[in-house]
Amino acid sequence: MSFKILIDEDRCVGCNICVVICPQNALPLVYEGSDEKPLLVVKNGKAQLVDPSLCNGCGVCVENCPYQAIRIEFP
Repeated sequence: MSFKILIDEDRCVGCNICVVICPQNALPLVYEGSDEKPLLVVKNGKAQLVDPSLCNGCGVCVENCPYQAIRIEFP
């Protein structure tokens, strides 16, 4: 099953809840300018998706984001 992960940069405040709550540890939060390969990058205080291949689409991040900044779209 394929899916698309979307992060609404206007809603994201960079609180890191998605990073902490992910059971797959699929959301390493790396700040702009780091040499690490991240899934999320913080630019201007907002998370931006970089590599969705680490995500299994479980939706825990979506359910726990207090700002409703993450959603997963299934075809």
